[in-house]
Amino acid sequence: MKLSHLFFTACLCLFSVFARAEETFPFEFLNNSVFSDDQIYIAMVGKQNGTDIWIDFSENTSANPAIKPMNASYNTIHKTAGDWGYADIFTKLSDIKSKIVYMPKVHACRMFISFNQPLYIHFHATGGYAGVDLNNPSDPNTGIRFENIEFSKADNGFWINTTRVDAYMYSMGAEIWGLDVYGKEAYVKNGDLLNYSDMINKWNNQLGSDPDFAACYREIITADNLGGIIEQPSKLTSFKEGGASASYFQNYIDQIWSAFSSKQLVCNQGERGIWRGRINNGVLTMTGEFGAFNGVTATISRKPNTQEVIEGKGCLAEGDEQSKALQAQFSGAITRGIINPNAADGATQDWGDFNNYFKANKYNKYVWFFHQSDVSTDSKSYAFAYDDTFDQSATLYMNKPSKVRVTIGGFANDPGGEVDPIETDEVEFDNLSNSIKSESNYTLNIKYTATEARDIWICLFDNTGTWTVYPGGESHARVEAGSGVVPVTINLASAPTPAADYVFKCDIRPVDGDWTSAFDDEIVSGITITGGGDDEEDGESGTGKAGDLEYSYSFSQSGTSLTVTLTVTNPGSFTGLVPVLFDKTDGFTEYVGTAGTVISKTFTYSLGKTTTFAGKWMYAGGDVVSDDISYTMKLSTEASTQEASNIIVYPNPTNGLINIIGNDSSFLIYDSLGRVCLKSVGQEADLSGLSKGTYYLRFTDGTSLHLIKK
Repeated sequence: MKLSHLFFTACLCLFSVFARAEETFPFEFLNNSVFSDDQIYIAMVGKQNGTDIWIDFSENTSANPAIKPMNASYNTIHKTAGDWGYADIFTKLSDIKSKIVYMPKVHACRMFISFNQPLYIHFHATGGYAGVDLNNPSDPNTGIRFENIEFSKADNGFWINTTRVDAYMYSMGAEIWGLDVYGKEAYVKNGDLLNYSDMINKWNNQLGSDPDFAACYREIITADNLGGIIEQPSKLTSFKEGGASASYFQNYIDQIWSAFSSKQLVCNQGERGIWRGRINNGVLTMTGEFGAFNGVTATISRKPNTQEVIEGKGCLAEGDEQSKALQAQFSGAITRGIINPNAADGATQDWGDFNNYFKANKYNKYVWFFHQSDVSTDSKSYAFAYDDTFDQSATLYMNKPSKVRVTIGGFANDPGGEVDPIETDEVEFDNLSNSIKSESNYTLNIKYTATEARDIWICLFDNTGTWTVYPGGESHARVEAGSGVVPVTINLASAPTPAADYVFKCDIRPVDGDWTSAFDDEIVSGITITGGGDDEEDGESGTGKAGDLEYSYSFSQSGTSLTVTLTVTNPGSFTGLVPVLFDKTDGFTEYVGTAGTVISKTFTYSLGKTTTFAGKWMYAGGDVVSDDISYTMKLSTEASTQEASNIIVYPNPTNGLINIIGNDSSFLIYDSLGRVCLKSVGQEADLSGLSKGTYYLRFTDGTSLHLIKK
């Protein structure tokens, strides 16, 4: 059974005695680079229970992760005679069995991946280490190509990111498989989409002649003949005080400081809501106006300079936590060029409007480069210190990871995203709405994986809390081995009384098995059945709350057109309402409405398609976002939704040929747009010429059946 939350307990004690009792998960390396496995060196340092540690990958196993304390006894390697020594912690990728290591609960970790030779990392006697200093020409690591992966594992999840905060030296990627916070199977991925050669060529084509950022490309690697690296401007002499680009942001900063000394700066800071303030005597003071931040004050003590913006330091990294949060937002907004000094007095600026990042004013072109959609997955990258503001960094999260993969060489030619083969029978509802109309029959789509022929059952329980099956509320479909989506219809004795707290359950069980033999199930409680009936027009409606804002929603369908309307029902509690509609059906599209309480938008979707939307409302006190609402496009009259109860079609889903039991007449096969794809007579049909998707068989009596073409 899929549960809402999964917890685990790991014993955390002395390294050598109790490490074997720790729960671990596999951390896999995929070599997609021009370097062979014996040219790649890997090491990891981090913390556990407040102690500095490293993991010995030459001894690491799932039962014993080989956690060792960080101290000077490991400094057994010397680059030159008489130096202070460097820790022998690197293992060649070729020496890591199956290219998999096993990670326990450790945090603040950094994994070093170097090429052609290991890095020189010195361990201090009482813990801690001396790493690589790109600004020090005498650093023993000068000339060695390497990359970093940062990650942490805690009781509440796992985080990992590739990083461009210091430099780009080689393409990298990261993926996580596991369970999300709802206990559902999940997969996330982020990294570089170009190989090293293509990345360098793109940089040189776009910024190779830029008077400021061309200097980021540096030919400083001597340990291989591959080529140069791209350094963050914060590492360059030209961007430091006295350098040729030392004042790169200064004119933009001066405009901001001058403009908001005489008018109000109002900005949306995402989860922190709307903040309002101005500059007096050189100090920017802003006050929160939303939720827990209402009345909270934060400051920037003086006008920052270019170095402080680029590095997130100085007056942009000081004071109390609220001030530091404002400073991070401010540094991010300047870096992305999103602060408009010409805005009207008191006009709200949305610092989270990523569609307008890197378009106006001055911005950090190094950061822009790595946020391009053909450079980084989902345009996300950790390219400066505060790139995590408004969730623009490359950080990935999983509540409970089952496997992590690091791809050395990045996702060029897309080697990632290989979904692990699932060797168990599993089911879950496909986009089941928590609010449905009262009808006498329901067809629900069930995602499944079957190891052999199985029965997929759905069941509707009433709202008494006694697990009583609603009359007629059980039905099933049979599937063959494989994965897919199968529709299952229940024909109720009567339409349910509109109310809350109905329950739907689906399960997968052996052919002709009962519910006690189910291999897997999913239970969705809290289903609200709204007023309706078979004679109503297509459409659904409901109500909801987003923070203190109350709203109603409605769907109105005409053929393949769907109109979505959101209306604020307590507008007197808010000032300056601007509604926004998110279409999350196939990606994410934002539609900003005109000021007021209503937003309505019409879309075109194929019949049978499940659509998903959400609302956002901006107002003088901040902004709020609704829960997702869903609607499944109903068949038009050309392909009736009345299910044929006396006809069986198998196999369903099918790769081609279907058999039809109980039919002696002609029938039509429609696609999800209501178009006729096939005409046939009798008890079989060949769908091998049709594309994958959902189809509908309509018989001469007007009834129909759903059909999945694999």
